[in-house]
Amino acid sequence: MLRKARNNAIRTGRDTVVTFDLDQNMAAFGNEEDSLAWSDAVKITAVIAESERVDSNRGNIRFFGNGGSTGGKLHLRTSKLAYDVSVDWLLGTVEVKKSDA
Repeated sequence: MLRKARNNAIRTGRDTVVTFDLDQNMAAFGNEEDSLAWSDAVKITAVIAESERVDSNRGNIRFFGNGGSTGGKLHLRTSKLAYDVSVDWLLGTVEVKKSDA
């Protein structure tokens, strides 16, 4: 979803915002087709730009038409797996790495 949002911003030349709602276990941008929900078994912590924070459990990662972004980090964890997702603020690139915990 993050890579799709970045590509959309570059293609259209307009900001594309991905909104995370950790209370509702969902993320979305654009229309309903571009939403994602996850089960309560997946725990996510997010570090995002203060300017994009809505409240303690909701916020955005914004991708700019020039390819950059507001950046951010997500840590996704289940009882068996964990991943770190990083969004580079300068280039807007999205990197996913398996994590130990």
